[in-house]
Amino acid sequence: MPTGSSQIGNKPAIEKINYNNLETSSSIAVGTPIVLTIAGGSGIDGFSAVLPSTATASKCPALCVGVSVTPTSVVANDFGEAQVWGFCNFAVLVINSRANSSASWSTQASTLFAALSIDTANNAFVTYTPVTGLWTLVTAATTATLTANFAGGGFPMAVLAQSLASQAASASTSSDTRTVITQGVKVFLRCL
Repeated sequence: MPTGSSQIGNKPAIEKINYNNLETSSSIAVGTPIVLTIAGGSGIDGFSAVLPSTATASKCPALCVGVSVTPTSVVANDFGEAQVWGFCNFAVLVINSRANSSASWSTQASTLFAALSIDTANNAFVTYTPVTGLWTLVTAATTATLTANFAGGGFPMAVLAQSLASQAASASTSSDTRTVITQGVKVFLRCL
């Protein structure tokens, strides 16, 4: 049963659900997108979830059901809570990547109100690249145009709800072996 619906008042409107981590050995960390799975395990009312890398790109984003908001990692076969709708204060976003640890980091433009999709290799959100439509979002402080890929099966399941600063390109260093940089960001969710 959904939890977290607000009444009239000053609390944010969000929706959450419980899920069973159906991974065989992987934990699901806070901020990670989760994907619906019906194969195996009963979960709660038949609802189980796995990481995007387990579900594969063919099931993402169509079966993305939310973002894990359980404060600690949900171990395999344990139960957790996921937010499915509303402003989510922490979701993992890939902000830069490179082919290998000896390659240079590329320049990243500043980003505001970007439509998000799922990066199945990194179990995180990533900004859309192709664009076929526009929205205008108005907040108390600003008005921005949101570009969205409607050709990918409809409106995005998540939208970046904060701005990200630009990043200058940088050469590789032997001490930095990462191939992906992620950041916790605020998003607006409208999953499944």
